Amino acid sequence: MRNATRIIFVTSEVTPFSKTGGLADVCGALPKALADLGERVAVFSPLYPSVEKVKKEKLIIKYVAPIIKVGERIKMTSVRNLQQSGVDFYFIEESEYFRREFLYGSEQGDYPDNAQRFIFFCKAVLESIIGLKIKPFVIHSHDWQTALIPLYLKTIYAHHPSFLKTKSVFTIHNLGYQGIFPQATFYDIGIPEKYFTQEGLEFYGKVNFLKAGLLFADKLTTVSPTYAKEIQTKDFGFGLEGVLAKRQADLSGILNGIDYSIWHPAEDRYIKPNYDLKTIEAKAKIKAKVLKKLNLDLPISAPLISFIGRLTIQKGIELIIEAIKAGLLDNAGLIILGMGEEKYHKSLLSLQEQFKKKISVNLSFNEPLAHQIYAGSDIFLIPSRYEPCGLGQMIALKYGTIPIGFKTGGLKDTIIDYAENPKAGNGFLFTSYNAKSFIEKIKSAIQIYQEKEEWLKIVERAMSADFSWDKRAQEYLRLYHKLSPTTSQD
Repeated sequence: MRNATRIIFVTSEVTPFSKTGGLADVCGALPKALADLGERVAVFSPLYPSVEKVKKEKLIIKYVAPIIKVGERIKMTSVRNLQQSGVDFYFIEESEYFRREFLYGSEQGDYPDNAQRFIFFCKAVLESIIGLKIKPFVIHSHDWQTALIPLYLKTIYAHHPSFLKTKSVFTIHNLGYQGIFPQATFYDIGIPEKYFTQEGLEFYGKVNFLKAGLLFADKLTTVSPTYAKEIQTKDFGFGLEGVLAKRQADLSGILNGIDYSIWHPAEDRYIKPNYDLKTIEAKAKIKAKVLKKLNLDLPISAPLISFIGRLTIQKGIELIIEAIKAGLLDNAGLIILGMGEEKYHKSLLSLQEQFKKKISVNLSFNEPLAHQIYAGSDIFLIPSRYEPCGLGQMIALKYGTIPIGFKTGGLKDTIIDYAENPKAGNGFLFTSYNAKSFIEKIKSAIQIYQEKEEWLKIVERAMSADFSWDKRAQEYLRLYHKLSPTTSQD
């Protein structure tokens, strides 16, 4: 029998309903893992058009919220609900703010009313919780879009009966995205002016939404132990290192997991044949299919290298470009899958033209192809300048595709460098962030790849690693229960 615990997640995106990145994966998988442990969990997210595409017929109106003010604007909302995988999903409906093609912006840039959209969303969530008569013991919000939730719980809703025993947890998925808006936006938030100070939401004359979560949440988490330490330093703190250092005692680093019901070569619906450690030879058959599909001319015995992710400076695309120019493709093939900055699109397409049938550049996000690339590649590149956690390397490991990454954040916490520890190594890490160091590490990996028995040992260790959400969910439960000895207000 399920106990009366009530945990609420508030997120701007959640798989399988809406997604731009890893935040959606976490907020789709972690609540499910908590529900599997017997917890009662609800997730609140905006009702985007993509939600209706997934589950239109099952969305039931559960509540119509009262008037919600965003500055001088008066808004109303209804809340639609469905149950899936033991989790209650509640979607906040407001057509002007959320019925758009994209979640946060188009090719022209961020939507100019993003501040108002997510002020409204945070208020609507709290009003809906009241209206639905849910009395949560923890509200767990994520990234700048929902960072006002802890602030509102300590101000506007501090004395409301629904939240008297409610504690808040705020997770930083990427400190580089803070939700910084003009000072005039502060009025729309609807709290006293005394909070617009250096000790409050003010940030170099502007309003910083993420800072609200850092200051007012009862507990803070981020997505790897190393990243939790890094963000307290000037190099990684993006101007908020002082705030985070002051809250060190309340800050935890808990690694993300991956959903093995989606990402597992033995059950993956997008690859044929499926394989596991005992049938690893099937990986070569998938490699052959991928080479044919992408029109690459590469001997099956040569290493196939891949990159899947955003084409941005953070992800280290310039290092990959330098590696190609330095001869990476002399003895290997390369697949790129992702979208990002236009300058990288142009550079990569130019290199594809130069190295015909040696490099395949796919400027899109194609989920079936992503699965096939993870399964068909031998080596996976993830040369991020900083990486809060990173899901790509964990997926690659499970598929026996050996990652090469920079020794930072979650990469440091999940990849064991073969050069440092040959008996335990499951990948390769470079320690100086420059093209020379990166290229040397790729050459080392390719050299080991030629030693088939040794490479197979690395593959076996990689595929044996456990990054399941079950372990992570138990860590979060321990954190929640530290906050609230009593598990329910029902």
